[in-house]
Amino acid sequence: MNNNKQIVLIFIAGLITALFLLEIGLRIVGCIFRNNLAPEAISIFGKKEKQYCILCLGNSFTAGYGAPKGESYPSQLQKLFDKEVKGKKVKIINAGVGNQNSTELLSTLEYNIIRWNPDLIILQTGQPNFWNQHKYSQYLDRKYCVNAFLRKPIFYLNDFLYCSRVYRLSLLLIHEMKKWSANEDLQIEKHDPCYSEIMKHFRQLEATNKMSPFNEGKLEETLNFLKGEVAFFPRQVNSYRFIGDIYFFQGRYREAARWFIRGIQADPGYRRDEEENKNYFLLRMVYFNSNDKKVKEFIDGFMRDFRKSNPEYLENILFLKEQEIYDWVESDIKEIIKIIQNKKIKIILQNYPPTVNMEKVPYFNSLILPKIAEDFNIAFVDNYRIFRGILSKGAEVGDFFVPDGHCNARGYEIMAMSLFNKIMEGRMIGSGR
Repeated sequence: MNNNKQIVLIFIAGLITALFLLEIGLRIVGCIFRNNLAPEAISIFGKKEKQYCILCLGNSFTAGYGAPKGESYPSQLQKLFDKEVKGKKVKIINAGVGNQNSTELLSTLEYNIIRWNPDLIILQTGQPNFWNQHKYSQYLDRKYCVNAFLRKPIFYLNDFLYCSRVYRLSLLLIHEMKKWSANEDLQIEKHDPCYSEIMKHFRQLEATNKMSPFNEGKLEETLNFLKGEVAFFPRQVNSYRFIGDIYFFQGRYREAARWFIRGIQADPGYRRDEEENKNYFLLRMVYFNSNDKKVKEFIDGFMRDFRKSNPEYLENILFLKEQEIYDWVESDIKEIIKIIQNKKIKIILQNYPPTVNMEKVPYFNSLILPKIAEDFNIAFVDNYRIFRGILSKGAEVGDFFVPDGHCNARGYEIMAMSLFNKIMEGRMIGSGR
């Protein structure tokens, strides 16, 4: 028995020693890399200095939908810093993900902070919550958790461990392993080279909200191939999704709804790591975009039957009331800000321009987000007020926005300039233009 105890103690002592040495090694390597080898280490008057990193988090307005490549607001903000700021190297990271709601952003926040180690985070989130209710249950769990008293100790423990290079490296490795595992699953599904090519183009289609020349030129061929996939592999939910996409972007909403519904029915609980059955989300998009009463009635009928037969997947077809969405977004943004501030990272919160899709919810833009910024004493850029001011002086909506409501290059230029002025006026990176 004593020998077993000694073996266990020796093992624990060896493990602790190994972790300690690994921590020391990572700190030494990191220090050498940062001061001598890293590309961001620049020389100012003979002194090495780390570049100032600004991380832009958000959804399609951050990713730059509606504008040509290189004309998103993060890209234009980078150009402003390169041109106007001397003596300080500033790097802008665009981590925007189209249609990402506030909870999805919150779930990847720690990873993005560890990966990019930002000095300043620009946050814009909440708009997709009005149609993308994925992970809403996580907000409810946080709100009604009976073990809520455990959250604060766990929160502090996480922040304490965050100081450890070993802990941060472990989180990164776990995240990358999950991505690799998901890719392996997808590789199994890509049994035909044509399917791989189609997936690539359709993911681009969903990201840009428009048909590419590939899709237009091979429409019938693509449809026939995907329908063949459905016949041979009926549980492959992405095939239904891509067929529905074609009809959706043609404005043929009833056909799109039929295929998205079939994709839901094929495998209601489909999941590959972080990718769920996106037919749920796309069916909601049809519901919100179609003005055809019969299409909405058709979707309503499906949802009524689906709720009865599949109550375990009820969350996936939620249509939340506006106040429920307001409460959800407000809770998530406050949680995001707390995490960022606790890591001593500066933050700017911004709202959305007054686009077509957001005109119906000015309460979200002009009351909730400014109040959050005031309560947390953080910088706030009021895009809603800025654009309304410009439009009130006679400018045309088409000068700054594309038909779907996203900014064009000129619109993102205004957002970039507003953020640049806020950063410089607040001396967030030190003065010196």
